[in-house]
Amino acid sequence: MSGNISFHFDEHMASAIVKGLRQRGIKVTTAAEVGLLGAEDVAHLSFAYSQGSVMVTQDQDFLRLNSIGVPHAGIAYCKFGTRTIGQMLYTLTLIYGNRSVVLKNRPARQDKFSLDSIAGCDYSLRQC
Repeated sequence: MSGNISFHFDEHMASAIVKGLRQRGIKVTTAAEVGLLGAEDVAHLSFAYSQGSVMVTQDQDFLRLNSIGVPHAGIAYCKFGTRTIGQMLYTLTLIYGNRSVVLKNRPARQDKFSLDSIAGCDYSLRQC
């Protein structure tokens, strides 16, 4: 995995967040850009993992995939309708800015980590 965090957005995330992250110099891919519109969730997670990217979603099915051990480089989840675009952009920027905390917890043996929604959709890092 690379030394920087990048993000992969599923098709349900607002394009304004993608634009805002890119304006800040953060690498982002989207489902449409990589030909994954309508793809199964596991295909998105596999793509993100292959790129070393954190999956960004409002679909709680990704949390289920995490719980059954599907490999990933991180999942940033926010329940739909609980945060504004600005709040999500701010939080993802914070996650990116704290990449040293996230990356030091990425062991070579592929332990799974999740950036998930707890305490009202605030993102935090936890070991799964």
